[in-house]
Amino acid sequence: MITVVGAVLVVAAIVASVLASSPGSLPSLTYSQFLSDVAAHKVKTVDLAPPAGGTSSGTLTNGTSFTVVIPPQAGQSLLTFLHVNGVQVTGASSGRWA
Repeated sequence: MITVVGAVLVVAAIVASVLASSPGSLPSLTYSQFLSDVAAHKVKTVDLAPPAGGTSSGTLTNGTSFTVVIPPQAGQSLLTFLHVNGVQVTGASSGRWA
């Protein structure tokens, strides 16, 4: 009986660990915090979501992953800002970002 309870606890811990590391649980930055982090050179990469107002994701320079909702009006000025601050950008090939 004790080994069954132990096995259940181990499985529960593994499931909790997997769920905690899933993309849906990434820390979310506000757009203002994202811009501040970019200006402070704390953002390493960002994968821009194609639909207007979609959730984009990226990685901070400390290795932490994040999500951020970028407003549709950001456009080319955001791409320029990211480039000037050394952020590696992917997913910007749609017409929305041109």
